[in-house]
Amino acid sequence: MGSVQQYDLFFLNKSGSGGNVCVYQDAGNVSCSDGNPGALAWMVCGANPDVQIDFQWKVAYDCAWFNVTVPATQQLKAADAITGTSVVLALGQYGYLFTPAPAPPVPGTLSVQGDYTIPTVNNVLLGIGMSGAGTFAFPAQPNVSHGFSPAGNESLAYWVAFGGDFQLNRPVSQVTPSIKPLCIRFPAGVFAVTVTLTASNILQYVPGPPASTLRAGAPATRNMVYRAGQEG
Repeated sequence: MGSVQQYDLFFLNKSGSGGNVCVYQDAGNVSCSDGNPGALAWMVCGANPDVQIDFQWKVAYDCAWFNVTVPATQQLKAADAITGTSVVLALGQYGYLFTPAPAPPVPGTLSVQGDYTIPTVNNVLLGIGMSGAGTFAFPAQPNVSHGFSPAGNESLAYWVAFGGDFQLNRPVSQVTPSIKPLCIRFPAGVFAVTVTLTASNILQYVPGPPASTLRAGAPATRNMVYRAGQEG
């Protein structure tokens, strides 16, 4: 089996202000028969003026839970969106954990379920992730399951937001960004895009890596690499 394709989203801050950059996934990237999950802050990184960040990921899915109670805990379990994956969240003696599901998975569906041990009142988000970080989730509830059906790779869309106190693996709906978010898509056969925050505080994007990386002898910039699943 060949390696999974890497995607790169280059963010260039050409504005006069620093702030958090948040990349999150479009609601159309998954379908759920039992409601609309909340989008999570998938990748978050601070960006000062004139900084370039290379956000990197692969389309590799996870089942995930996040307990936002301090100290925060979480678990991500690799999932197969083709053959399907099914897991059950339980509360054990030492905290929350995934356990095997009693029923076989449904092809094309990532199923997550809270069992009877989950408290009715809790601070746990239960859902899915990609490349080691959370993307969509519901509040965990006892004896409630959710089935996520991911869209095809060619249909995936992503949002870039700037400004605001975004927290990794937390709902983006809780934050109001200072700049209007931008939706991006990767054209067929393209695996890198460049998003620029302009001096006019507008987000724009073009396919391909930054032009400066293509020119021999181009002046050095302050570059950062952010791989999905790391702390920002």
